[in-house]
Amino acid sequence: MQHQPSPGSDAVSPFSLTDEEKRCLLGLARDAIVEAVARASAKPSEVNAQSVNAEILATLAEISAGVFVSLHINDALRGCIGYLDALQPLRAAVQDTAKAAALRDPRFDPVREDELQDIDIEISVLLPLELISGPDDISIGRDGLMIRCGKQQGVLLPQVAVRAEFEAISFIEHTCLKAGLPKDAWKLPECEVFRFKAEVFGEKSIKSLPRSASLNLRGGAESNTSHAKASETKE
Repeated sequence: MQHQPSPGSDAVSPFSLTDEEKRCLLGLARDAIVEAVARASAKPSEVNAQSVNAEILATLAEISAGVFVSLHINDALRGCIGYLDALQPLRAAVQDTAKAAALRDPRFDPVREDELQDIDIEISVLLPLELISGPDDISIGRDGLMIRCGKQQGVLLPQVAVRAEFEAISFIEHTCLKAGLPKDAWKLPECEVFRFKAEVFGEKSIKSLPRSASLNLRGGAESNTSHAKASETKE
């Protein structure tokens, strides 16, 4: 994986995850969900281990990035939670957000054990936010959006605009609505709009990852959990 630029950097080259890194992150997410759902239902989890390159795990434990995990059943959203900021190493961030998407998205009931085989997992790894002035700075299919106005904040991932067939103006308006703001709030001087790029991949696109596969990780302690939970954002 190429290292991403820091938030204050002038570099704009996107990072790129290898297929093996994507498989590893998807396995981490599914493993975390299986264990979290089993724990919530007071049943032992069933984890199918597969060998993973230790170098890949080490890389994912060293790189920090914002990340969202989205869950779908039959193409319908079943949960989505993420962090805009690089609060944790990518490996731990994916584990945390996967569990949160399954159990703590307030828009949905917690994922049930009998739904696990039907869940499709999608991960969005984010590049740093860039302040923009309005719709002319938005490229549909490339950019996600975040609006912040006082204590209110709304986020829509890049793939949302594509699936909903938004134009730039409707994308920014729906991001305002997501934040609980009027659709034209982006014009207000007290509101800030940011764009971000993301590398988006899922189990449907990584065909060689078995649906039942998950990773057996040793010593993968998650860091800064309480701080990260306070910063969870719904897509």
